Amino acid sequence: LKAAEDLEEAIESSCDGEVSYSDFLAATVLVGLDMDESTIRTAFNKFDHDRSGLITKSDLEVVLGDPEEAEDFLAAADEAESGVLSYEAFKAALLVGTGRDSASESGESE
Repeated sequence: LKAAEDLEEAIESSCDGEVSYSDFLAATVLVGLDMDESTIRTAFNKFDHDRSGLITKSDLEVVLGDPEEAEDFLAAADEAESGVLSYEAFKAALLVGTGRDSASESGESE
């Protein structure tokens, strides 16, 4: 939980209540954040503004403050092209975006 608090503090100190995806990723690196399930879940909940259990374009527009950036974020992270991000899709995008992927996280090799 401390890591999630550090992440939130780093994000809030770098913006005016709006979070860009690049700021979010930079903050995770800045605080040397280990991407454990609790931290990823906290981040997901921050982006799931309407608490639907999915991150929608509308959620992203609220959190990111920019419809174009929300669309770019969704396009980059939504590999299933469903128009929404599940927790698993968000997690996968986050791990890839921070230079970690699920294979390296689980200790698997190619």
